[in-house]
Amino acid sequence: MSRPIGAVEQLTDELKSARRGPGLHHPQIESRIGPGLRAACGIEPGDPPSVVRAKAIDRLRRAADALPTELSMTALAALGLHPDVYDLLQLQDRVGWLATTLRRDVRTARRRVDEACVRLADVLSTATAAGRRERGPGWHVQSFEAVALLDGERPITVERRLIVADRDGLDRIALGWSLPAQGGGLDLDVRMLYGGVLAGRQQQTASRIRLVLELPRPLRLGERHEYSVLTHARADLLLKNHYAYTPFTACDFFDLRVRFDRKRLPDRIWRVSEAFHRELDERLVEGEPLTADRCGEVQLHFDDLMPGYGYGIQWS
Repeated sequence: MSRPIGAVEQLTDELKSARRGPGLHHPQIESRIGPGLRAACGIEPGDPPSVVRAKAIDRLRRAADALPTELSMTALAALGLHPDVYDLLQLQDRVGWLATTLRRDVRTARRRVDEACVRLADVLSTATAAGRRERGPGWHVQSFEAVALLDGERPITVERRLIVADRDGLDRIALGWSLPAQGGGLDLDVRMLYGGVLAGRQQQTASRIRLVLELPRPLRLGERHEYSVLTHARADLLLKNHYAYTPFTACDFFDLRVRFDRKRLPDRIWRVSEAFHRELDERLVEGEPLTADRCGEVQLHFDDLMPGYGYGIQWS
């Protein structure tokens, strides 16, 4: 007798298949996603590969967020979605990284990977994405405005988001930032300007932090809320060659303004759209050439951003 789509056993088998090789970054991703995962991720028969990948990444990241911290990291690493394993294109290499990170032997790390896949399948089996009213983890971004000031002693960013609740009772959301890893950890000062209180700071990796934003009050389904944060980083953590926003939930509009030191402008500046985060870290991603104005500023606008892809600016 065949198992029903969405059953834990079937989803576990499909996750084990999807995690092989480069995981969800496989160039033929559409052939790696089975019927159970397609249903759980809301993937439609006519979806092109880019949409299949974006939907799978978005849903699996949200499902991993429901797991305990160590299992969440393990699941994301196995699938190739953890920022620190983007360049590890074989599962065995990611398991090796996990063993080192967890300070366990490789055999134990493999067992943890299998356990994480079972737990992830259990989360996915509770409901499929088809017909769900939620977009992302109970909220989505209607508009995001960011200003990156790179003309001073320390890089500063000011970010303003207008979010929309996709369920009743939304009272907190997760925020995350990534910067080049340093031996002493990520020294990033995050200050709330308005719209909530920051709590629960967690250093997820050497290059990424996660914070919880507690909202002033629970939001109702469809209710909008605006908040803004300011970040300062050490001078030696100056953005090396790009500023990009990689949404992990739906985002309708993104406006970016970057201010360079007009006396030391980059030789070249260009637009980045729908780029993998690892590509931005590892190499230059060619895009539409941009020119800074006489104040050293560049402005960009993006619509309908896809979760899991980077949007912004790069320079050399």
